[in-house]
Amino acid sequence: MTDHVLALDVGGTKIAAGLVDAQGSVVRRAVRPTPAHDAELAWQAVADLVTEVLDGAVPSAVGIGSAGPVDTDA
Repeated sequence: MTDHVLALDVGGTKIAAGLVDAQGSVVRRAVRPTPAHDAELAWQAVADLVTEVLDGAVPSAVGIGSAGPVDTDA
């Protein structure tokens, strides 16, 4: 059985997901725009990407990168 890692990048303009094998090769990847100003839709997009990228695989680890909240009025 090959270990896989699920990688997620949740950003302000796009959400990216990838499945990487033990040798560091990207097995599958997908990208979608981040729904603006709607956290519920953004998290649904994350869930949809994860389902698409995993395609039944069970990762041994998950890595998530995300910027913190940004206050453009500050």
